[in-house]
Amino acid sequence: MAGKGAFLSAFGAGLVQPATAQALAQQVKYLKSDGAKVTYKVAKDSWLAVSGTIGNQIFYQRATVDTIRFASFRLTYPKAQAAKWKPIVARMSSCLNGEP
Repeated sequence: MAGKGAFLSAFGAGLVQPATAQALAQQVKYLKSDGAKVTYKVAKDSWLAVSGTIGNQIFYQRATVDTIRFASFRLTYPKAQAAKWKPIVARMSSCLNGEP
């Protein structure tokens, strides 16, 4: 599906130790190691939103963390389908509103 259409990955974890904003910032390092060009990033104490491109794909990732949980999703879709996916990304982002 990746490269031809949209791809959604969602992940979460229970934490043994409390996490911090630095744990969220690590997500940007993972993206860059995958070849991502980050064009937008907002980082707060308990959440992160980041988007950009990987080749001919656009990605959007939202992550949130508290003292016991981490939750995140990443949606990747072709640049040519940006108009179709923009409202979907906005709706999905609002669902992960800072509380895992």
